[in-house]
Amino acid sequence: PATDASTAAILQCSDEERLRRRAERFGLPVKPAAEKSDLQDPSKVKKRMERFGTTPAPLATDAAETNPEALKKRAERFGTALVDPAEEEKKRKRAERFGLLSKPSGEEGKKAKV
Repeated sequence: PATDASTAAILQCSDEERLRRRAERFGLPVKPAAEKSDLQDPSKVKKRMERFGTTPAPLATDAAETNPEALKKRAERFGTALVDPAEEEKKRKRAERFGLLSKPSGEEGKKAKV
């Protein structure tokens, strides 16, 4: 079919040629590649960031502290998570009831009341 031949012709063209053909088809002005590379210029990127008040996003590794000393300092400052003894007892009983923990030897033959 005709679409296969036209698709093959398009695939053989470079990106610039494709953009030029598309611009001609839709009646748009063709921008040279030199104008598009302005966004890659570090000085222009820096000026744009200053103008709009943006800063580069921090890396994900910077946000997550894995330094043990820093974690200790944080624990001293904020304390550790408090565990409610009543909640722990509820969890233990539920785990025993549903068989998540091994039962003590004296309760082997007994069934839990529901």
